Amino acid sequence: MNKLSKVVPAMYFVAAVLIVIPVFDAITSVYPFYPGNAQWRFAIVGLLSNALLLPTIGLLMAVVIAVSQEHERMVRWLRFLCWGLTGVMAVILLMFMLDTAQSKSAIQPQMLMGYYVATATAMCKLLVAGIALVLFARGCSMGEVTGRAVPFRR
Repeated sequence: MNKLSKVVPAMYFVAAVLIVIPVFDAITSVYPFYPGNAQWRFAIVGLLSNALLLPTIGLLMAVVIAVSQEHERMVRWLRFLCWGLTGVMAVILLMFMLDTAQSKSAIQPQMLMGYYVATATAMCKLLVAGIALVLFARGCSMGEVTGRAVPFRR
C-alpha cells in the first residue's frame, strides 16, 4: 500500500465533482429544450463549450489517478468513456457546423463579426476537448502490456 492510497477515494470524488457539477449546471441553464430549432442548438453548443474546461480537468485527474495507482478496471472504464465521448464530441462538432450554416441567414449583417467569433471560439473549444479525450484514451491504453495498467513509459 503506497502513501497515496488513503487519499485516492477523495481524489476520485473531486474528479467526479469536477466532471458532474459543471455539466449539470450547463444543462440546467439551457432549459427548456428545443432540439428541433437550429438556432437553439447553435446557442446551446456555444454555451456548453464554455463548460468543457472543468470536466476535462476532472477527467484528466481521474485518468492520472487510475493509471498511477494501477486501477485496472477504472483504467478500462475511463478508456471506454474517453473514446465514447470522443465520438460524441465529433458528432456534436459536425452538427454544430450544420447548425452554423442554417443559423447564419437569421443573423443581422451588423452582428456577423460576433457570430463568426462565437462560432470559431466554440469550434476551437470542441476540437481541443476532442483532442484531449483522444489523448486521455490513448494514455489509458499505453500501459497495458501484462493485463494490468502500469504507469506511462517512453
